[in-house]
Amino acid sequence: ARPAGDMPWPYLAAKVFDVALRRMDAPKKHKLTVVRCAEEADQRIAIDAARRGGYVLADDSDFLCFKDVQYVALEHIDRLAAGKSVAVWSRKSLAAALGLAEPLVVEAAIVAGNDFTSHLTATDWEVEGLTDAIKRSPERLVDWLAEMD
Repeated sequence: ARPAGDMPWPYLAAKVFDVALRRMDAPKKHKLTVVRCAEEADQRIAIDAARRGGYVLADDSDFLCFKDVQYVALEHIDRLAAGKSVAVWSRKSLAAALGLAEPLVVEAAIVAGNDFTSHLTATDWEVEGLTDAIKRSPERLVDWLAEMD
């Protein structure tokens, strides 16, 4: 299997997607901007959302690592469409829920795994004081991270 970046951009799919976005935006006249990224777009999306005070609606908890990003899980799209309230998470709110200092959310994500570390197993991490038993227990991992603060 080839990495997605090696695959050609599907011309017709790109055109259909652009037309669909313009039609969705036309009644609102928000001047929707479409940006294509050569690499993973998380950082660009997070920066734009934080600058605009907007929300990221996605199925990617990596957005919880970015400062000032308001993240809504994609699974709630039907509730949003129906005008119902949904949970909005941020790095700050996740840190508070876990009892961690906000910057430690990033370290927790690195240890727990993310898009860049998903190929590694828990035993691949060698950090002083971080035992395999801690790596396999979310409760112990949060306690260990809190002790680092």
